[in-house]
Amino acid sequence: MRHYAFLALALIAPPAFAQDMSDPRAVVEALYSSYQPPHEFPADMRALRSKRLNDLFEADAQTATIQFAKHHIQSLRYCL
Repeated sequence: MRHYAFLALALIAPPAFAQDMSDPRAVVEALYSSYQPPHEFPADMRALRSKRLNDLFEADAQTATIQFAKHHIQSLRYCL
């Protein structure tokens, strides 16, 4: 009985043809293409965010810039 089920499945299943594997990046992109939506986002994401969220992003960017500058000033003090 199992043989008949396997035979039926083999007759119904589509054939698996060999794929060109000369470009590994193309192979991986083809494998994951069905999982990833196309990236059609605008370059400026502020239009997609609310004013409050944009304000949070701006505050975070300023804080990060200040912390980055403080770290490098301290590093320069140790070097001199």
